[in-house]
Amino acid sequence: RPMTSASPDTIPCVRPPNIGVLLTGFGPFPGVPDNRSGTMLATVSEACRDAAPGLLMNTAVLPTHWSDAPVALQSLIGELSPA
Repeated sequence: RPMTSASPDTIPCVRPPNIGVLLTGFGPFPGVPDNRSGTMLATVSEACRDAAPGLLMNTAVLPTHWSDAPVALQSLIGELSPA
């Protein structure tokens, strides 16, 4: 049966306003043209915004080099302060 706002099976996605979320993916690995984890960010971010309008979605594509990714991630966390 279709779920409506009156349906007991409905679990509302309610979040306090202005909760920051950082969603990351990775850029391509050497020799590979793209990385799906990086290219899907816009789609997932848009779906999250639609499902929970109070979320402030931030996305970033991290480098795949083992020493660069943690540095980039720490910088983003410091800058954006996600929840």
